[in-house]
Parts: sequence; structure tokens; C-alpha cells
Amino acid sequence: MRLAEQEVKGLIDALSCYLEGNAAELYLYGSRVDDTKKGGDIDLFIKTSSEVASVLNAKKHLILAEMKTRIDDQKIDLSILAPELLVTDPFWKGVSAEAILLHAWHGV
Repeated sequence: MRLAEQEVKGLIDALSCYLEGNAAELYLYGSRVDDTKKGGDIDLFIKTSSEVASVLNAKKHLILAEMKTRIDDQKIDLSILAPELLVTDPFWKGVSAEAILLHAWHGV
């Protein structure tokens, strides 16, 4: 995985205030998963309930701004998904098979 520990911590910290009390998982996918590659943007997805995904999608611009502030201004692609999409959509099904779990929040 081509993310420094401090970058992972920054991404987690940026999301934590938006996920307080809710269950969610943050995953890294794409070229940054492969240690043999160079460059590339940071491809992330959050898996959470449909209700929470809807709320987070409305705040996505704020979440991305917070992430970029914490890990320097890097290119980040963020998708916020309900779990059923990872099973039904062919693209996300393939992506989730090779994604790396960065952090899990457990709801109250």
C-alpha cells in the first residue's frame, strides 16, 4: 500500500467527525494498493448504510476539503456507497475484492 501512516491517520481523522455514532468502513483501492506502481491519485470508498451515505454525499465537498487539508493537497477520489452496491454493481464488486480496509467505525 502506497500511503504513509500519517496520511492514513489524516484521512481517518478527517472522516471521524462526519461519522460520529455511525458504522462505516474506509477502503483504499486502485493504483495506490499496488506497491510496484508509482504516482496516481488516492482512490477511496466509504461503505456505510444508505441513510448515512446519503448524508455524507451531501457533505462530500467538505469531507474532501478536510482530507486535503490534513494530507496536503493531493488528488483524492472519494465514493460513498451503501453495502448493496458492492454486491450488485460489477465495477464496485471487482474493486471491493482488491481494496484494503483502512479503518472501521462502529456505530453506537
